[in-house]
Amino acid sequence: MKSVLAAYRVALPLRGAPVRSQSTAAAIPIQYEEAKSYEEIPSPRGLPIIKNLWDFVKTENQKNFSAYHKKLIKELGTIYKIRMPMGQDLVFINKPDDVRTLHSLDGAYPFSMGFESFEKIRKGVLSDKYKTAGMMAQGKEWHEFRQLVQQDMMRPKSAMFYIDDI
Repeated sequence: MKSVLAAYRVALPLRGAPVRSQSTAAAIPIQYEEAKSYEEIPSPRGLPIIKNLWDFVKTENQKNFSAYHKKLIKELGTIYKIRMPMGQDLVFINKPDDVRTLHSLDGAYPFSMGFESFEKIRKGVLSDKYKTAGMMAQGKEWHEFRQLVQQDMMRPKSAMFYIDDI
């Protein structure tokens, strides 16, 4: 996870400075200078080895994750991380402009964590039912599929076609 976020260091100024869109390559060094490193992203105090896992799985925090999340934003700011064992940290980005900047720097072939299992299943045991992994794919395969379906998906008339099934 740390290596993935290192690429986004340019996009996430944590000092409260406004995020400029990446309209030119010249904007990158300025944003990079304004950004904090991954290690500087604040996180709640944790325990050795299990880090923040205990707080994250507490029943009270799971039942009311929204309140827990709001408490962490108030304590740590709009960008914070939950440190997990074995380096599988979770980074929370809560300002739409920061999320937009992050996505704009993701390139043509973004990697969406969490879809690897779906992709593996569709390409493996369900390969007789699915020709591709579709929107569950990664990289170039995802990009090509997205280009094929995006125009149709974005039309309101297309959505109406599926209303009866819902």
